[in-house]
Amino acid sequence: MAMTIHDMVADLRTGFEEKLKVEGKSFAAQLRKARRHLPHKVQREATYLVQSIDLMENPKLARMVDARRVRDAYYTVRDFLDAVDLPAQRSAMLFSIAGSIAFALLVTAILVLVVLVQRGFV
Repeated sequence: MAMTIHDMVADLRTGFEEKLKVEGKSFAAQLRKARRHLPHKVQREATYLVQSIDLMENPKLARMVDARRVRDAYYTVRDFLDAVDLPAQRSAMLFSIAGSIAFALLVTAILVLVVLVQRGFV
């Protein structure tokens, strides 16, 4: 059975809620909130889906919607959402922050040691 554009968007909305933890009243609202988490290509394809939904509301404009492009856009966004691993991203971010703090403490300790040696305390 072929999926309609509304089925595709409903699937992507649940993906945005589950994978990116982004909620909104509509897919367009969710997309606005999730923009910084999405690569440029995925943003472009999701925006095309939002525009297609608007065009589908009008029967004369609905003919302007390219079904193949809608399907490709859906699969592009869906593939990105399937690849998202939020716990892994969060742990990577925590390790990055911890590494930055450790490096700053190491540099500070070395500078303090250099100053103590120059002043003759060590």
